[in-house]
Amino acid sequence: MTNTTTQIKVMLAQSYEGSDITNYLLSEKLDGVRALWDGENLYTRNGNIIKAPKSFTDNLPANISLDGELYIGRNTFQKLIKTVKGRENFWDEVKYVVFDAPEALGGFYERYQHMLSTLVKNSSMTILEQIPARNNSHMFNLCETLCNSGAEGIIIKDPRSLYINGRTNKLLKFKPYNDDEAKVVAHNNKINGITVDYKGILFTLTIKKSEEVPDIGDIVTFSYSGFYDSGIPRFASYICIRDYEN
Repeated sequence: MTNTTTQIKVMLAQSYEGSDITNYLLSEKLDGVRALWDGENLYTRNGNIIKAPKSFTDNLPANISLDGELYIGRNTFQKLIKTVKGRENFWDEVKYVVFDAPEALGGFYERYQHMLSTLVKNSSMTILEQIPARNNSHMFNLCETLCNSGAEGIIIKDPRSLYINGRTNKLLKFKPYNDDEAKVVAHNNKINGITVDYKGILFTLTIKKSEEVPDIGDIVTFSYSGFYDSGIPRFASYICIRDYEN
């Protein structure tokens, strides 16, 4: 990835906390890399150019701004990260999965219909399916089905929402496991692990032998499910070094 001065503002989800989402639109929460397309280049949400090959970007439309994720498939995040960083090349397996057109007119449902009617799916790009929610139980059941197949969770969108820069309750996320970030403060070579500082609390994460070991000082992302009384995240599992948007 290459640094750029372009400032990117994106719509960010809040956590779902039980509100009625009947008639909202549901989609799988992808385990990918957020990417914004301006008609010429792909950018991370931090505004850095993603150096995708010309054979990939030539398939993306030149006349529309898009918001989506680079994605290979479920349980392939490490493979994707290595590709985006330029350390490996699996671009022939990557798809740009589009889920919004920020500059299109209307609420999200109108923007979604605009994408369906104007974008041509190809080897580089597809459009994320949106499913109308019949009720909250429908959402929970769909999320369970997706997660049992390896999905990360579900995204819930207000079909009337304009594209909002920043975090908003018009866009919600729900997943069985949460994720957060911590700073690496030490290596634990006995278990091929790292000790991290999470809001002043220290705990250890195990790194798979096939994964890159973070350096001391790196920020890493981990998943977890709730907390112990000590404040340590329960069932914490290492995901990656949080540098792929830099």
